[in-house]
Amino acid sequence: TTTYTALPLTGLIAGSPYSLSEADEAGYGEGSWDCTPNAGGGTFNDGEVTLAPGEAANCAIVNDDIAPTLTVVKQVVNDNGGSASVANFGITTDAGDLVFDGGSTVDDTTTYTALPLTGLTAGEPYTLAELDVTGYSEGVWDCSPNVGGGTFDSGSVTLPLGEDVTCTIVNDDIAPSLTVVKQVVNDNGGSATVTNFNLASSAGDLVFDGGNTVGATTTYTATPLTGLSAGSPYWLVEDDVAGYSEGTWSCIPYVGGGDYDSGAVTLPLVEDVTCSIVNDDIAPTQTIVKQVVNDNVGSATVNNFNLATSAGDLVFDGGNTVEDTTTYAATPLTGLTAGVPYSLAEQDVADYS
Repeated sequence: TTTYTALPLTGLIAGSPYSLSEADEAGYGEGSWDCTPNAGGGTFNDGEVTLAPGEAANCAIVNDDIAPTLTVVKQVVNDNGGSASVANFGITTDAGDLVFDGGSTVDDTTTYTALPLTGLTAGEPYTLAELDVTGYSEGVWDCSPNVGGGTFDSGSVTLPLGEDVTCTIVNDDIAPSLTVVKQVVNDNGGSATVTNFNLASSAGDLVFDGGNTVGATTTYTATPLTGLSAGSPYWLVEDDVAGYSEGTWSCIPYVGGGDYDSGAVTLPLVEDVTCSIVNDDIAPTQTIVKQVVNDNVGSATVNNFNLATSAGDLVFDGGNTVEDTTTYAATPLTGLTAGVPYSLAEQDVADYS
């Protein structure tokens, strides 16, 4: 407290009212005049003092600087499947301990207001900090009505005298996205494309590009599906196509991605998840069977006929005879290509049809 005393004013007239006034100063309490020993001394509200004959009155007024207050408000927007509350963000300030209310929710936004922090010092920077929470945007501090309020980047707010400053920060949950990738392997004569498999997802309509072919594999990538909700399962399906293996869904980077058997993928906040499925054309096989009927004293076997095919070398078994007919089966020829003609030939043997 600093006390300032003016030089005494003399030559005054008893019974004459004298006005007393001062300007209001922002950040300071408005004082009240107190005049002694004059019992009839006016107050600041009256605006004047009247002195008695011979009286030496002292009129004093006290102004106290008003401590600023700080109120911290936290808004959490959970419009994309998030469930965080104020407690997850660990908000702190060196202005004091923050005690938040239970929050008020309107639509997807919950507003938490801390009890005002009082007894603070004007001109003193007070830190404002919170934790980063995965899946939520990093907020920016907004302090009002203090035009000098610090932001999250500067990390502090400086309060003026008498101000009741409110600092607010908003964090919004970030929607995940889903990209569907289809690979078709046509290394055995197949010609199917992504359209043959009729891929679909409850996450939205799939729009695939024209595909990128490397070797026998064509990769088709759909436009990412956005605005999805975390924690909601989205199914992934495709048609079975004859001649192609049934694929299995693989979802990355989310380790909990559903596979084709479970039929769905559940996305976490902010993740850009890619789910892929591969279908490979299944190579055909060819099996040659030779039957020799010796019901008229003939004795030929499969070897006499020199069977051949451009599909590969024929290796026959020893044959199985039932009455006069012996059936020889060759080992199946694999790794063939669909749509390719393969020759089949044998030699004519005298006395056999």
